[in-house]
Amino acid sequence: MVFFSKLSSKITLAASLLTMTLVLMLGGSSYLFAYRNIHDQIRERINFESTIITNRFELLLDTISHDIKNIAQNLIMVNALIDSEGREVYVKPFLESYRLPENLPCHLSLCDFQGKPLITCGCPGEKAEAYDEPALLETVINQGKPLAMMRLEEGQQTLIIIHPVLYTATGRAEGMIVLETPFDAFAAVMLDPALRTSRDQNIRFTTSNQEIWSLNSTGSDHSHPLISQFNLHSPLDSLQMTMFYDVSDRKDLQALSHGYYGSTF
Repeated sequence: MVFFSKLSSKITLAASLLTMTLVLMLGGSSYLFAYRNIHDQIRERINFESTIITNRFELLLDTISHDIKNIAQNLIMVNALIDSEGREVYVKPFLESYRLPENLPCHLSLCDFQGKPLITCGCPGEKAEAYDEPALLETVINQGKPLAMMRLEEGQQTLIIIHPVLYTATGRAEGMIVLETPFDAFAAVMLDPALRTSRDQNIRFTTSNQEIWSLNSTGSDHSHPLISQFNLHSPLDSLQMTMFYDVSDRKDLQALSHGYYGSTF
């Protein structure tokens, strides 16, 4: 009897261990399947949201640059370069009427061929700043080409878009229209409010590998980065603007782990 009792106990123990092993194997397989499924869903979400953001930025940036180009090509600007006495009357109201989308702050200037502002307008606290860097004048005035660049001003990155004002008789650039807008305000307005307040998204913008703006960039649980190169027209294409977009999987994995351990044990 003792022998059969011990044998029965061993069989019961072996069966229990086998059952537990099967449960763990099935549970582990289910966990891995769910884990991969979560990663696939997050990847799809990242692709979808990053496409929306990049398309929105590309459209607005190119539209703004096109607006500045049209302003620079307006005959009023050409006349203003030589009409030193009357330009204040008709040019300043014209420039002041220009508005960026969402009433973003901007600084708009008409400058002469030396980069000296002739008329400036824009947000409160505006300042007349000369755009007389040799490289800038070489590109815009001597070569007659538009220019875009980022400049660090008072601790924040400012987007600058410049288009030459061409004198019709000679075809040469005799001045330029300059637009400045702080990129942090630009980015904050362009992003969906849900993204701006969420802690699950990690967004970084760079130009020529230099970070110009970020949101939640210090998060350590972001593991699905997607890099999107902006497809912008000249002169914005020279910025080589890139967006790094990431979504945290922390909440989803915590819920999965709780469900796995709760169901298994």
